[in-house]
Amino acid sequence: MYIELLTTKREAEYTEFLQDKDEALFNSSLMFRDLLIKTTGAEPCYFLAINCGKIVGVLPVFIKHGKYGAVLNSMPWYGSNPGIIVKYTYISPIQEIETFLLNAFHQFAKDQKVISSTIISRPFENVGVYLDGFCYDTIDSRIGMVTDISSGDIINSFHPKTRNLIRKAQKEKVKVYESLSLDDLLFVADLHKLNMEKIGGIPKPQKLFLDLNSVARIGKDFKVWIAEEHGQKIAGLVLKYFNKTVDYMTPAINVEFRSFQPLNLLIFEAMQDAAMLGYKSWNWGGTTLPEQQGVFHYKERFGAKKCNYFYLTKVYDDSIYQLDKKTILSEYPYFYVCPFNNLKEE
Repeated sequence: MYIELLTTKREAEYTEFLQDKDEALFNSSLMFRDLLIKTTGAEPCYFLAINCGKIVGVLPVFIKHGKYGAVLNSMPWYGSNPGIIVKYTYISPIQEIETFLLNAFHQFAKDQKVISSTIISRPFENVGVYLDGFCYDTIDSRIGMVTDISSGDIINSFHPKTRNLIRKAQKEKVKVYESLSLDDLLFVADLHKLNMEKIGGIPKPQKLFLDLNSVARIGKDFKVWIAEEHGQKIAGLVLKYFNKTVDYMTPAINVEFRSFQPLNLLIFEAMQDAAMLGYKSWNWGGTTLPEQQGVFHYKERFGAKKCNYFYLTKVYDDSIYQLDKKTILSEYPYFYVCPFNNLKEE
């Protein structure tokens, strides 16, 4: 067994490998790689474990070169977490392949003289392999949430309050539909921006949505869902689709119509559509507690189950602790460098 970095000659094999693994998420895909190249300007370094000439394991990684040195993430962009994906072979057991990839990651970090490296585990992934024989400076636990949509009766997995809110939207004659329009994609982006600015959050830039549209197929790899009331668009939703999982990417709502409950109906209809197409899981992404307690309960009422995932960070140059939060965010946007509470200024 040996390690290769992904090149064009193995891209088709890489995609085929992922499609055979239900646990592979959109953020493992080459579409997401191309999206990150556009949005972060960083360099992809996808590790492949090769045995008998075939891919048996993968670990997607990006490296960002900056003023204070390089930073290695698997992966950047708001905690994207493809994790390690492996295929059992009678020659190489799963744990052996995982350890081989992790050794390659840590050796690459040393060879590149990075100032820090971070691996983010996948929800429901066994984190033990990351810890066995490897030392990290910080291990930060986060909460992921996933709804099983594989059953034939999704709505009965919801909390009664959520079911009632969906019925309220239906009684209000809220119209929900999937759109293939770029204008509707930008409608969601603009409305999302207004929502985030209202609560003092950082919105996803419009360029992200345009870049997504350039690397992935609308209506196939990602979908735009729109809610209308009497012909007026009042809410929208952008979702990403890969293998057996739907990723909840961006919701947006006109707050003047919140009482009509359009997002609840949008999510329900999109879940039903995904289930009919054979998708099994609805990935809500990360939720921070206690800061996002309300968001946590909202997702939980859609039948979401809590699962932990982990940021595992190794710092190779302690001088980064002398930097302030603003400098790190400016120099390494979308990358995880180190916990901000470890910085000297904090």
